[in-house]
Amino acid sequence: METNAPLRQQLKQLKLSGILESIEHRLLECRQNGIDYVGFLSLLLQDEIELRYGRKVQRLMAQAGFGTEQTFESFDVSLSTGLDRTILRELSTCRFIERAEGILLTGPPGTGKTHLAKAFGHQACRRGLSVRFYKFNKLFAELVMAARTDRLDGLLEKLSRLDLLIIDDFAFRRIDQQSSEWLYELVDQRYGRGSIILTSNRAMSDWLGVFPDPVIGGAVLDRLTHQAHQLQLKGESVRKKLGRAALGQSHLNEVILGHHVSVFNPTLFAMPDAISASITEHFAQLDDPRLERTKLHSLHDVLTLSICASICGADGFVAIEEFGHAKEEWLCSFLDLPNGVPSHDTIGRVFTLIKTEQFERCFLSWMQSVFEATEGEVIAARGKRAPRQLRPGLE
Repeated sequence: METNAPLRQQLKQLKLSGILESIEHRLLECRQNGIDYVGFLSLLLQDEIELRYGRKVQRLMAQAGFGTEQTFESFDVSLSTGLDRTILRELSTCRFIERAEGILLTGPPGTGKTHLAKAFGHQACRRGLSVRFYKFNKLFAELVMAARTDRLDGLLEKLSRLDLLIIDDFAFRRIDQQSSEWLYELVDQRYGRGSIILTSNRAMSDWLGVFPDPVIGGAVLDRLTHQAHQLQLKGESVRKKLGRAALGQSHLNEVILGHHVSVFNPTLFAMPDAISASITEHFAQLDDPRLERTKLHSLHDVLTLSICASICGADGFVAIEEFGHAKEEWLCSFLDLPNGVPSHDTIGRVFTLIKTEQFERCFLSWMQSVFEATEGEVIAARGKRAPRQLRPGLE
């Protein structure tokens, strides 16, 4: 039964849109489960709290200016060397912001510094904290514009009140005297009051060289490095690694779709345990080339997710990950997924590393078994092999 119009109007006047949206559902739930008045009120208030929290997080995300969304969920720590997982987990709680501590992320280009900085920013927003993300050059461009329009003091005050300020590509180039004085004022105002995250391709020993005045530069760096967590990322560019992973995706598509999976019947996915067991059996001979200490997801889970997603039309690692999140409840009914759905980076890395011929033999064997078990009603396969030019370099 619908709530009466006067009550809905009152909820609108009080701007209780969370309760307005859920009250019909909660009334029905309470009637069916015998929930008392206090319980009913508690459910409504929780709905309102959750809606307001969600809106606040969205607003904070928009104000932060992250640009491309990069989070811990999409960060594959196995692709970046030099990171201590324990320290990373601790910092992801954002308790360092409560203590007004900083984070300094250094390392060669492409090793994941910006991704990590944005991920920390996202975590902060989810906890209701104010964040602003700047590229090093863009920060000074905004300060110059504010000075020209007599808004500099207001901007510096606004930046000093943020819970977290992120400056990407710090020390990217030399700055002039005026810029260094502005930077000193900003860092000094935030010192002991708010956290700063810096990313830089330069070694910290080179930072002083970007300041025209070594005295001001020394004062800035002293405040930035005091009580700051220093994370140095090492190794090859992640972008290069993911470029090779794109070749792995071509291989996966070619093997799965190139064998002409031409007839699909949803009854296949009505037997999830049978699918999992079948994949376990037929892919048992596929070697897992990953180091044991780097594994967050079993090879079986990655393969089963990838095959199911590809059969359902996923055309890339990102699409496979999206399929996993959309069908996570169903997948968890027969997969372990102890660390949730694998990221697209993880899936890509797995298919880059596994041996092409091994995977193809296992996949053909699995398809044949499904074909026989369903008497040809589910998948019709014509044994077309992947073009040979896709194989070199993947083994």
